[in-house]
Amino acid sequence: KRVLGMAVDLACDYLERQCLDESTLDKRILGYLGAYKKFREIVDFEPNLEKSMKPMYSKKWQFAGTNDLVGILKGEWVVVDRKATWALYPSNAIQLMAYKMLIEENYPEIKIKGRYALQLKDTGCYEFQEYKDADDRTTFLSCVMLHHWKLKNGLTKKEKGEEIRIHNGALAKFLVDNFSEGAFKKRISAWVKELDSNNLKILLKWLMYGDGH
Repeated sequence: KRVLGMAVDLACDYLERQCLDESTLDKRILGYLGAYKKFREIVDFEPNLEKSMKPMYSKKWQFAGTNDLVGILKGEWVVVDRKATWALYPSNAIQLMAYKMLIEENYPEIKIKGRYALQLKDTGCYEFQEYKDADDRTTFLSCVMLHHWKLKNGLTKKEKGEEIRIHNGALAKFLVDNFSEGAFKKRISAWVKELDSNNLKILLKWLMYGDGH
C-alpha cells in the first residue's frame, strides 16, 4: 500500500507539472488519479508547484519531511496531504502540523491557515478533511523531543541490513555532478528525464522502492 501511495503521489505531481504520460501508468493507479482530477475540478485550490513535493528541514526542531501540496484555497495558504489509504486517521493531523511548521520555517513569508488530508479512492471518489486542533503542534513536538531523547540515551534500535560501499572516484564525481549530494540537494538531471519511456519506467519503479530521499 505504501508503494501504491508513492506511485499515486508521483502521478498526481506529474499531472500538475504537465509531464504525465497516462499510457505508461499501471491500471491500479488510474482510479486514484481520476479522483485527484475530480478534486481539482471541484475544489477551488491552486497548488504552488515550486513549494510542493519539496524536501524541507527544520534547523530549529531538527526534523525533516516532504509535503505533497502547498497552495492557495479560498485566498489563503494551506497544506494538503494526499492519501491512498483505506481511511483517514487521527495521525494525519500530526503529520500535517509537521508540514505546516516546515513550510513556515523555510518560507517565513507564508502563514499556513489550513491543514487538509485528501483521501483518493480507487473508485474515482475523494474525501477532503480539514484538521483544526491547535494542540496538534504540542503533540508533534512532544514526539520530536522524545525521539531526540531516545537518540541521546542510545535507546533507538539500529536497522539490520546489508551495507554496500563502492570506492571509485570517477563514479563518485559522476553521481555528484549529475545528481548532487545529500538528502536535501538530490536532483534528477534533465538528460535523465529525456530518456525513452522504457527507461523512465525503470527509473520510476526503483524510485518507488527507495526511502524517499
